[in-house]
Amino acid sequence: TRADARSEPSTRADAARLEVVFDEPVEAIAPGQAVVCYRGDELVGGGWIDAAE
Repeated sequence: TRADARSEPSTRADAARLEVVFDEPVEAIAPGQAVVCYRGDELVGGGWIDAAE
């Protein structure tokens, strides 16, 4: 599992859906994986990856 993956800084790029743009390239991202978003220790959102560019 990737549950132990390190946190990566990112920016929400679209308010209508969750489009995440990472500040630096991130390896091994694939459609079907979960993405979770935290602000500090607070879980603020998440979803499933449908595309990776």
